Amino acid sequence: MNPLTFFALGAAIAMIVFNVFVEDYVRMGTSINESQLEPLYNFQKAAGITIDFETFKNEMKVKNENFTKNIIKYFNLFSFVLLPLYTLMSFLVFWRRSFFGEHLVINAFVQGTTFWFVLVLFGLAMLFSNPWIFMVSSVFIVFYYLYVYGVFYKLKLKKVIMYFFKFFGVLIGAFLLMMVLSVILGFFLGGMLL
Repeated sequence: MNPLTFFALGAAIAMIVFNVFVEDYVRMGTSINESQLEPLYNFQKAAGITIDFETFKNEMKVKNENFTKNIIKYFNLFSFVLLPLYTLMSFLVFWRRSFFGEHLVINAFVQGTTFWFVLVLFGLAMLFSNPWIFMVSSVFIVFYYLYVYGVFYKLKLKKVIMYFFKFFGVLIGAFLLMMVLSVILGFFLGGMLL
């Protein structure tokens, strides 16, 4: 199957399933987050927040629900935007070994495959009412990427681990670059508005 078709098919089916169950998943996820709100409330209270815990909890619940619904609503858009970014990052990590197009094909197949696995974990999370089951998919994706690139480049475990840390170096570098560009853009736009 064409790699981009495989990727698009997985993304489309995942989006449909996620949108059908979005309300149930948001409701399930909200209950687990309530136990995590107290430390955040105490931190903000120390910083000068003046609202009571119940109001804070309700505001955070609404923000969390809206955030989750928007992520699911625009899942396909995020998937298609992130594919070239993942490809660029893997290309930078393995830049002496292959071409950008090869990384695009690899990433399309890996992402397409992970959509199916994520759907299984999402179904189990819904079945057992435990969102942590779904969150395990992130760990699977990391190990699956390591496995695929290890097999593709015939790497030993030591090299795979080295490339894993190199990937996080590229990721941190990209994050810092985006922060610097955001600050520069903020100063530039702020200066234009004044």
